[in-house]
Amino acid sequence: MAGCGDRLGNEALLRDHLTAVANGELVLRPLGPADGPGYRELRLRALAEFPDAFTSSAAEAAATADDWSVRRMLPRDGHVLIGALIGERLAGTAGLDRQPREKERHKALLYGMFVAPEHAGRRIGRKLVDAVVGQARQWPGLEQIDLTVTRSNERARRLYLDAGFVTFGVEHRAIKVAGVYYDKEHMVLFLDHHGH
Repeated sequence: MAGCGDRLGNEALLRDHLTAVANGELVLRPLGPADGPGYRELRLRALAEFPDAFTSSAAEAAATADDWSVRRMLPRDGHVLIGALIGERLAGTAGLDRQPREKERHKALLYGMFVAPEHAGRRIGRKLVDAVVGQARQWPGLEQIDLTVTRSNERARRLYLDAGFVTFGVEHRAIKVAGVYYDKEHMVLFLDHHGH
């Protein structure tokens, strides 16, 4: 089963990124329970500042238990949340969550992609996507990564397209924020190069 490979992949990712430092003090690494408070802070900020980019709302996230983010990062098979840290401060995140059902285990979801605006222009978003894709390639039997992106978020769409994702559909009026509807674009990256 994929469990052992998932753990070994996380360990390899952690080892590689803890020893490699890019762009000065930027370090990419899997986040763990100790990173929970910093993750919660960054996530709440992302949801508040960019409400049209996420399906969750800031109010819903703020109402969750304080230890929710710690529990989310407990080690489990088929999941990794990668953080981009500048010094000790979390500057960005991207998660990968493998589908749990037998018929969908060939797929994983890229979620929670966010880079704080003050760190824009350093290619942190691309490095996070590349790290997630690299992790996905280490999980046995994983064939594709799916994601959704707000269609009007051109910068994020371009990031995913440049990383090799392709659009396979659009969900119109997917979310409604302050009375305004936003479409979500569904994208996929085929890891086995045999996609449609």
